[in-house]
Amino acid sequence: MSKTKVKINYSAIGAMLKSGDVTRVCIQAAEERAARAPHTHVDTAVLNTRGRAGIVQEMTRDDMDNETLRKAMG
Repeated sequence: MSKTKVKINYSAIGAMLKSGDVTRVCIQAAEERAARAPHTHVDTAVLNTRGRAGIVQEMTRDDMDNETLRKAMG
């Protein structure tokens, strides 16, 4: 069996994680899940190392009792 060496281009991976394409995929996935839970909106940011999207829920008592955001995540 031969040994295969892989050289990782860390700067290219970092650029990819900060790219608009990856950020758009994250935003799209967050919006799809946020649409399934009440009282939610998507929070996005491009940080030093990557783009991110998060779901923020303004919780009501019903949301807390029924765990609506957790259930919406699938």
